[in-house]
Amino acid sequence: MNEAAATGAMRPINGPEQNAAFYQGGDDSGTPMIALQMLATAKRHMWIIAGFGLAGLLLGLALALVTPPQYEATARLQVNPEPTKVLDKGDVRQSVQRDITTDQTALGLLEARSLAERVVRDLNLAGDSEFVDQSLPRDTRLKIAAAVVSGNLEVAPVRQSRLVDLHFTYGQPAKAAQIVNAVADNFIQANLDRRLEQTAFVRKFLEGQLQTIRDRLESSEKYLLAFEREKGIVTIQGNSADGTLTSQSISNVELKSLAETLAEAQQRRIAAEQKLRNMSRAPVSDSAVTDLRGELAKLRTQEGELAKTFLPGYPELGSVRDRIAATEKEIAKTQATQGGERTSTYRAEYLTALGEEQELERRLDAVKASMLRERGEGAQYTILSRDVDTNRELYDALLQRYKEVGVAGSVGDNEVAVVDRAQVPGSPVWPIIPLNLVVGLALGLIAGFVGSFGYDLLHERISGPRDVESRLGLKALGTVPLVNDDTPIAKLLNDPKSPITEAYLNIANVLRLATSHGIPRTLVVTSTLPEEGKSSTSYGLARSFVRAGKRVLLVDADLRRPTFRVEGSHKSVAGLSNLLTGTATIDQAIVAGDHGVSLILTGGAPPNPSELFSGERIRELVSELAERFDVVVFDAPPLLSLVDAPALASMCEATILIVQANKIRVPHVQNSLAALRKVGAYVVGAVVTKYDVSEDSYSYNYGYGDSYGYGYGAEKDSASHADSARWINSRRQDQ
Repeated sequence: MNEAAATGAMRPINGPEQNAAFYQGGDDSGTPMIALQMLATAKRHMWIIAGFGLAGLLLGLALALVTPPQYEATARLQVNPEPTKVLDKGDVRQSVQRDITTDQTALGLLEARSLAERVVRDLNLAGDSEFVDQSLPRDTRLKIAAAVVSGNLEVAPVRQSRLVDLHFTYGQPAKAAQIVNAVADNFIQANLDRRLEQTAFVRKFLEGQLQTIRDRLESSEKYLLAFEREKGIVTIQGNSADGTLTSQSISNVELKSLAETLAEAQQRRIAAEQKLRNMSRAPVSDSAVTDLRGELAKLRTQEGELAKTFLPGYPELGSVRDRIAATEKEIAKTQATQGGERTSTYRAEYLTALGEEQELERRLDAVKASMLRERGEGAQYTILSRDVDTNRELYDALLQRYKEVGVAGSVGDNEVAVVDRAQVPGSPVWPIIPLNLVVGLALGLIAGFVGSFGYDLLHERISGPRDVESRLGLKALGTVPLVNDDTPIAKLLNDPKSPITEAYLNIANVLRLATSHGIPRTLVVTSTLPEEGKSSTSYGLARSFVRAGKRVLLVDADLRRPTFRVEGSHKSVAGLSNLLTGTATIDQAIVAGDHGVSLILTGGAPPNPSELFSGERIRELVSELAERFDVVVFDAPPLLSLVDAPALASMCEATILIVQANKIRVPHVQNSLAALRKVGAYVVGAVVTKYDVSEDSYSYNYGYGDSYGYGYGAEKDSASHADSARWINSRRQDQ
C-alpha cells in the first residue's frame, strides 16, 4: 500500500485544528491557563489560605493594640526663588525662574544633621528625660536626640509649587508640634546666619583687595609725577564727553589752539585778498598798470606752486613773495591816482592778514617741533599714565562692589518663610485599627496563597484531571480508579459493574468525539514513565471497544519489555518484530484472545527496535491492520528517552497519554508532549490512572523513572518478563 493511502487512513478527516476544544481542554471562556491554575490552587488550599488570613487579621489587631500611638504635626514652608538683590543703580528685582538645584539644596538642608543638632540645642532635648536617657554622656545624648529628630522628620515638597511640608511624628502631640515648629524656625535662622557669614566673608575679601589696589594706585601716581618733573611735562586735567577724567600736556593744548587760530587767520587773509583782487580787476586805462597786474598774476601763480612744495621760510618762496609785494605796491602806487583811498585800505587789510597768517605758521612749526621732541619721551609717559588709569578703574569698581555687598546683605529678603505653623494634633496617625486589620488580612491571604502556590510548584505532580487540563493544556479523557488488591485486570474487566470497567467504558465513549468519524482507527497508548498503567489501559480500552461492537486488535509494541504473552505456551510466537523484519505474515502473528480481542505479541527481541520503527514497513503495517480491523490499539513503550513511541504515534491516527496520579512530575510530562508534537502526533488527551478520589493531597515518591532510557528492556531474564506479563486466555488464530 502506498504512503498516501496509509496516511489518509490514519488521520482524522477534520484534523486536530478543528478539534481544538477537545484537544486543549481548559476553560471555554478563554481564561489563561495560569489563571486557571492559580484558581485551582486557591480552591485546593482554601482552608489553609483562610487560616493564614485569620492569622494575619489577629496579628494586625495585636500590633494595633500593643503599638504606642504616634502623633504627626505638620508645618508648611515657602522656599523663595532667590533673595532680593540691590543692583548698581539702586534697582531692586526678583528672579523669576528657580533652578531645580536650589529646590534640592533646600530639601537637603532641611534633612541635614546640623539642623537637627541645632533644634536639639534650641529645645534642650538632650536634657529631656522623656526624649533621651539621661544616664548617657552629654555628647551621646546630643547625637541620639539629633538622630531621633532626623529619623522622625519627613520633608515632603508640594508638587508644582514652592511649598514644602514638614511632618514630625512622635508619641506626644505637644512635643511633636513644638519640634516641627523649631525645625522651621531654626532653618530660617540658619539661612540668615549663613547669608550674614557669606556677606562678612565677601566684605573682608573686598577690603583686602581694596587696600592692595589703593597701594598700587598711589605707587603708580608717584612714578608718573616724578617722570613729569624730570622731563618737564605739564599736563592739564579735564573731562571727556562721557564724563571720564582726562589729562593733556601743554604742547597738545597749544597745538590745538594754534591750529584753530591759523585756520581763522587764513580765512581772513583769503577774504582780504579776494577784496583786493576784485579791486584790481577794475578797468584801468593805463597800460603800465595792466602790465603790472599780469606780472603780479604770474608771481602769485609761482607763489602758489612753491607754497605747495616748500615751507613758508623757503628763500625762493620768500623772494617771490617780496616781488609780489613790490609789484602790488607798484600797482597800488599806480592806481593811487585812480582808486583812491579804497584800494589802499584793501591792500593794508590784506597785508595785515597775510602777516598774521605767516606769524601763526611760524609758531605752529615751532610747536610741532616741540611735540616731536616730547613724543620721544612720550612712550614711557603713556605707559605710566595707562597704569594709573587702570589702577584707578579697578579701585572704583571694587569700592562700588563693596558698597553693594553691604547694602544687599542688610536689606535682602530671606529665602524661606513659614506659611503655616504646626498645631497640636488631636488624633494619632498610627496605629489605625481598621487599616491594621485590612492590611493584616490582606498580607495573611497573600502569604497563604503564595505559600500554597509555591508548595504546588515545588511538588508539581499531576494529581488529577484538573491538573491535566490546567498544567498540560490537554483534554482529560477520564480517570482510572486505584485498585488496592492484586486482582488481575482481566478479571476486573469481566465484571461490567466494576469501577474499572465503567472507567474504561467512559473513556471509550469520550473517544467517539476524537475524530469526525468517531473512534480513531489506529490508536497509540503511551506514557512518560513505566508502570503508569499504560498496558492495562490499552487492554481495558480494547475490551470496551469490543463491547461497542468493534473488531479490535491489540498490538504489544513495546519490543524492549513485552507485556502480553500466550498462556501455557513455552515456544516463541510470531509477533510485531517478525512482521517488521518480514519473517512472518499478519495471519501468522495474530492471536485470538478471549472476549473478542485479537492480539499481536512482540515476537522475538530485535537488536535495535528503533530501526524497525523508523522504517517504511511499520507505516505499511499500520495501514494494513487498519483495513482489517475497526480499531487497532498499540501498546507503545514509554516516551522518556525513547524514540519508538513518537515514531509510532506519527503514523497513527490518534495518541493517548497515560499519566499516573501523584507520581509523574509536570516537566516530564511536558517533555513527553513536546516529543509527540514535534513529530506531528495528534494527542487527543490524557487518562489519569491509579486515581484515589478519596484523597485530595499530593503523594510524592521520586522512585523509578529517571533511569529509564535506551537500556530499558535489556534484561535477559525471562522470568522477570513473565512476572510482569499480562496473562490472557488466548489461542492461535490458525487453530
